[in-house]
Amino acid sequence: MLEEKAIFVKVAQLGSFSGAAKALKIPPSTVSTRVSQLESELGITLLHRTTRKVRLTPAGDTYFRRCVKALEEFHSARMEVSESSKPLGRLRITSSVDVAHWMLPPLIRQYRHLHPQVEIELMATNRVVDIIGEGVDVAIRMGELKDSSLIVRKLNIGAFGLFATPAYLKSHKPFAAPEEALHHEFIQFSPVKMDRLPLTRGNESKVISAQGSIWVDDIESIKYVALQDLGIALLPEKIISTELASGQLVPLLSDWTLPFPNVANFVYPAQRFVPAKVRAFLDLAFASERDLNSPHWTPQR
Repeated sequence: MLEEKAIFVKVAQLGSFSGAAKALKIPPSTVSTRVSQLESELGITLLHRTTRKVRLTPAGDTYFRRCVKALEEFHSARMEVSESSKPLGRLRITSSVDVAHWMLPPLIRQYRHLHPQVEIELMATNRVVDIIGEGVDVAIRMGELKDSSLIVRKLNIGAFGLFATPAYLKSHKPFAAPEEALHHEFIQFSPVKMDRLPLTRGNESKVISAQGSIWVDDIESIKYVALQDLGIALLPEKIISTELASGQLVPLLSDWTLPFPNVANFVYPAQRFVPAKVRAFLDLAFASERDLNSPHWTPQR
């Protein structure tokens, strides 16, 4: 019965038999059969089925909520009485492509050094992954998040600034004060509106209009576009430390502060008992927070 309950819960969460089959890595026919068996045993209809969508009946909704609690209790009990105080299994992480390039490799390296028995699967994508539906353990997301039932821990990743190449600056009007922004091309970060970019300096505040005709949805790609002398980039200093040291990029308005979100959100499902593999990953990331802001951050072995 427990297996049928778990399959039913996954179908209800995803609203799809095929989606549940994919997530559970079992044949769709098995999913359909097990849910039908559960309905027969209970003598009630749990799901309304259509060609496009599956939705819970009123009785199914009540049973679903009970099943979720029961499965959580079972999982907690199994983890607490087993030898799983050590990280085991596969850790599934998702992040944007740029975060996967610059933040995660050193973290993964040290995690594997400390916990070689854990397999790691990294999903690097700029789409917002359904953590529950796709079975992800931890997601790293930038900026402000919408309210949800997920647990969020915020990691400081350092300051953002405005940067451009010497060649771009040489071919354009000076940009030494916020009001001179109107004469410049800003490379746009698609998820964030830059039509009103606030700056502060002590008690002074300004709002500039950072207009541009090139739109990019990946922060690291913005760096490479800027290196082609195509405009001014809003970037975290961490990912351009090499370019700053070599002079390929230079800072602009460095005496002004950009109140831009400079945190990485580590997001994971709310659950009574967080798996040891997830706890170990979070502990490692947040233990490294101080070093993460150095230009050449590399976790110690």
